[in-house]
Amino acid sequence: MTIPEIPPPFAEQQRSFTEMMINDSVSMLTRVLSAIKKWEKVAWAEFEEWKNEFESKDEELVQRMADYGHEPIADEGITTIYTEYALYGSMAVNIAATVEKQLARVFSGHTILRDGNNQREATKPHFADFMYTLEQVAGCNRQDVKHYGDHMFVRELANRFKHSGGDATQEFVERYGTIAGVERDSEQIPYSKYDWECYIQRAKELLVDVADRVSRSNHSGEDD
Repeated sequence: MTIPEIPPPFAEQQRSFTEMMINDSVSMLTRVLSAIKKWEKVAWAEFEEWKNEFESKDEELVQRMADYGHEPIADEGITTIYTEYALYGSMAVNIAATVEKQLARVFSGHTILRDGNNQREATKPHFADFMYTLEQVAGCNRQDVKHYGDHMFVRELANRFKHSGGDATQEFVERYGTIAGVERDSEQIPYSKYDWECYIQRAKELLVDVADRVSRSNHSGEDD
């Protein structure tokens, strides 16, 4: 009978610590999202209350303000909409940044290679560098990592929020238009419409999958 080899205790402890850090980071994202949703509910309730109060004022005064191009209700509504837009757009940035931060922990002790160049170290590694390093270390394809495609979508949402003011580019429309719900270049991306709970959960599962692949490759190296 062949007795299976047991990984060194330190390796198991390291893996448990990594998964704990992943869980903590994802928990933080969930709390941020919860806070955004609470703000959203309160903000729109306050807007409706203020709107009803304003409309109950002297109708002649309200009309004179409109005649001069001043529409307080529309202005207040737009302010709330853009605040909501910024909060949900920042959610994409937070998820992408959290994943990169946790990947740095997962690859602790490894040299992170620059994407596409196994001879050059990435001094400020990005997601693609970690994925390339994973391919070299674990002998897998990044496309096989759990929820890789979903996270690439979230990363592109983050990039559009940071670099084009939350508007779609033609390249974004061609690649993600259907799932993003946009059809034209320069169309505003509807950040508040996405299932952020789902993308947070999938980011966690991606990190756990990468951590497992790296851990298995480390054990394999020890066996050799």
